[in-house]
Amino acid sequence: MSAMLSPVTFTTSRARHASRWRRHPHRHVALVGLLAAMSVFAAACAPPSTLPDGSVSQVGPIGANGIAFDGTDLWLCDLLGSQLLRIDATTGHILERIGADRGVNHPDDLVVARDGSLIYTSPPTGIVGRIVRFGPHAGDVSILARVPVGVNPIALTPDGAAVVVGYGSNEVGRVDRIDLSTGTVTTIASGLPDLNGFSFGPDGAIWAPVGGPLSALTGDGHIVRIAVDTGAVTPIPLSFPMEPGKRGLAFPVSVKWTPSGQMLALQSLGPAAVYDVDPQSGTTKLLATTAADFADNLVTLPDGRTFVSNFVGGISVIDASGGSAAFPLGR
Repeated sequence: MSAMLSPVTFTTSRARHASRWRRHPHRHVALVGLLAAMSVFAAACAPPSTLPDGSVSQVGPIGANGIAFDGTDLWLCDLLGSQLLRIDATTGHILERIGADRGVNHPDDLVVARDGSLIYTSPPTGIVGRIVRFGPHAGDVSILARVPVGVNPIALTPDGAAVVVGYGSNEVGRVDRIDLSTGTVTTIASGLPDLNGFSFGPDGAIWAPVGGPLSALTGDGHIVRIAVDTGAVTPIPLSFPMEPGKRGLAFPVSVKWTPSGQMLALQSLGPAAVYDVDPQSGTTKLLATTAADFADNLVTLPDGRTFVSNFVGGISVIDASGGSAAFPLGR
């Protein structure tokens, strides 16, 4: 990775960006408080997990956040609606809802564990929750761990024994490992900026977007590589050959690896866009834009389709050729 900057360089460049928020820590407190208040109100508007006749409401989510694939269906976090939705990846039919009436608490991001359980993060509460899907305890909703408020991105470790979580607000500035057997929390990296949707790469490191909402104005959002064994953080200097003058991402919200080994980065605003990024050189290729801004997260399926969630409630689907369209929900 000779084209990358050193971890020491990252500390200096990050400080210039992070200091803008650290001079005004009340902004993070206010943001978390506002999000919590909005979530309480919105969750009251969400339909129950099942209707009186036992069917599942086809009303779409209030917001669309973390998104994952369990090998058959999509799972979508609706933070504002305090629910998880299982969605047919072909038709958009809502197959299942797991909401506040089942004990789910404002999920923002999730992974599917190797035993099929869902592990989700809840930024307003600091809860990392678990939902058992199979076996004698199927349907149980529990708390795997309690961590600081602001917990946001989550990824399953390559060995499947744990999850790692990061923090997108409240200036926690670290990555924690949570053992799935015991719930033990161990910090593996600290001194970090706010993070968003991240994932493990083929090299065993975490690849994460940084820059936060402020980068929607500054245009300097970028990607970092976090070594889980040492905690070393290395920035990836991005270049945009297809967009002269562009120097970074406008509010990067997700970095995910596809089943075929591509690294994709999601820009939330101006416009919402998916980039193919060379992890060695940082060279980007624009794959597609979506019709709606406020993109939140993405997942790529083995068939090559990439699903992009939208904070205000929709999903876009990008086909293998780069064509983008709204994905129907609730059919």
